[in-house]
Amino acid sequence: MSAEFQVIDLEIPPEMAGQRLDSVLARLIPQHSRTRIKGWIESGAVKLNRAACKPRDLVRRDPASACK
Repeated sequence: MSAEFQVIDLEIPPEMAGQRLDSVLARLIPQHSRTRIKGWIESGAVKLNRAACKPRDLVRRDPASACK
């Protein structure tokens, strides 16, 4: 796998429910800026429960919520 593309599987903790996806991901992977994460989401590189999403989407309380 190249340095340009890396798959990161994350489970979103239930206490982060109701927060914006870009904000949650910035907290879970702090080595990347929120701006970079927003770009990934907008380009379709981030999936939430296997579906495309938007940076402003709110994370649900579903314990099975996963981001890839």
